[in-house]
Amino acid sequence: PASPPAAASQPSQTDATLHSDHPTSRSISKTNSTSKSTSNSTSTSDPILVWNAWTGAIITGVVRGVVDVLLPVYLATRFELNEKGIGLLFGLATVTYAIGTSIAGRLKTISLKLETSVANIIAVLSALVFVGGEISVSTIALLFCALTGFSGFFGVSVTSAIQKRGALTGRPEDASGFMGLLWTAAFALGGVLANIFSGGRLPLVVMGILGVFNLGFANVRQRRLARLYSKDPNEIHKLGIPGEAGGRV
Repeated sequence: PASPPAAASQPSQTDATLHSDHPTSRSISKTNSTSKSTSNSTSTSDPILVWNAWTGAIITGVVRGVVDVLLPVYLATRFELNEKGIGLLFGLATVTYAIGTSIAGRLKTISLKLETSVANIIAVLSALVFVGGEISVSTIALLFCALTGFSGFFGVSVTSAIQKRGALTGRPEDASGFMGLLWTAAFALGGVLANIFSGGRLPLVVMGILGVFNLGFANVRQRRLARLYSKDPNEIHKLGIPGEAGGRV
């Protein structure tokens, strides 16, 4: 019997040419080229990632650096609270922090408006946390636990946004490292401020100033990120508008 034609198992040169010129092939080639270009960029060159990272670090890192250092000393000197009482307070604060992070983690999308509202609440609580000491130890404990809870919510929201942008640049590990570095630096700055302004009623004054600053800063952050999000189809949903990344918020 005759053998099957050899051409049946090998595509012809004409077919190969046609396939290479097919619109789908050109689209795939273009997509691959874009992906390579994106992955070669660094995470820290992305303006949305950078703004989320450093503003998030300022809003929560500096405040927590001051409060976490000064509060135990303040409670011990003003209310003569012992180590057991201080440990119990920080244990409760850890629980509220976990609750805040859990709630944020369950939300599919956290809009920029909600994120800014939480940042404003953090600013108000941070300004009042030492004022609560003028009333009672239970008041200061309530304010501190609320502060840690909202800080946890805000932290998850910002971290999720940064991880997403890092994935888009193809360098998620750079994005996480960048955020960690900035938050650590902000927390350390808070610790330095705490050591400088640790006497008498200075903690009340310092936290009041930080709270007022963060109220204005959170709204500057919102306006800047809103402009950046409006230009990016991957982020437009953060403004409550349907986009590629999800539905309406």
